[in-house]
Amino acid sequence: MDRNDPPIPLRAFDTPERLTDIDSWHGLVPLAFALVELLRPGCFVELGTHQGDSYSAFCQALDRLDRPVRAYAVDTWQGDEHAGRYDESVYDAVRRWHDPRFGHFSRLVRSTFDDALEHFPDGSIDLLHIDGLHTEEAVRHDFETWLPKMSATGVVLFHDTNVREHGFGVWRLWQELSARYPGREFPFSHGLGVLCVGEVPVGIAPWMDADEATWDDLQRRFHALGERVRLLGERDRLQSRLGALEERLTATNDHLQTLGGNHSKALGVIETRDHELAQCREELDQLAVSERSARLRLERHDRSRAFRLLKRLPFIGPND
Repeated sequence: MDRNDPPIPLRAFDTPERLTDIDSWHGLVPLAFALVELLRPGCFVELGTHQGDSYSAFCQALDRLDRPVRAYAVDTWQGDEHAGRYDESVYDAVRRWHDPRFGHFSRLVRSTFDDALEHFPDGSIDLLHIDGLHTEEAVRHDFETWLPKMSATGVVLFHDTNVREHGFGVWRLWQELSARYPGREFPFSHGLGVLCVGEVPVGIAPWMDADEATWDDLQRRFHALGERVRLLGERDRLQSRLGALEERLTATNDHLQTLGGNHSKALGVIETRDHELAQCREELDQLAVSERSARLRLERHDRSRAFRLLKRLPFIGPND
């Protein structure tokens, strides 16, 4: 690599602290680390956070800057037609992770993007990540309404610039804006557009000035770093699934052992009952023999000469 090639900060090699099962941003995490290191933003805002993989990456990098920083994640945490609808468990999981880790400089703003605008003065945001509803109309609206909030060296990031199906229209807006403003696109992990809407920041000026071969090399290196993170996320998910399967296996074995114990106990009870039943049957047989013997004796008694004579005698009652 030439000495004048755009540098990749060492922070880009860091391991992310949070990777959920939503992996669409995992391959871009090294870029988040690098952008924060190169831009050193005082104020970062993300529009559309969902489970917080990208936001956690930005906050992880922001927390390591030796300067005061502020960060805001704006989302209703109710979902949309592209992310799907979800319940309170998503927001609760993000909050439980975020608050103790980044709460000293970051806030989760539960709001629509438009309603949150009034809380940010014009010219106050250095780095803005737009990742909400991905129709062309929605993304254009988000960009145009938040553009006045950007600082003189503000940078806007667009996710999903390389998705052209399912009604996504970020790519159309990106084509238009990248012709008006200095910008670079990373096509992997659904695409990330980096747009300088003011003066080009010194930290990423080499990116904007890079020739085609240099830029292609930089993309390849960031892609390799992103693949490492993506594989880390896949490993974590597989380990989680394996752990869940092992728990199910343990529970199944415990259940089988319980059933086995119960089965043994049941067999013991059945054997006892069978023994008692056999005794009852034996007693019944003996009683039957005794009953037959008694009946025969009675019949013989009834047929006896003495009994027949006795029946001929008159009955003498108490009044006779």
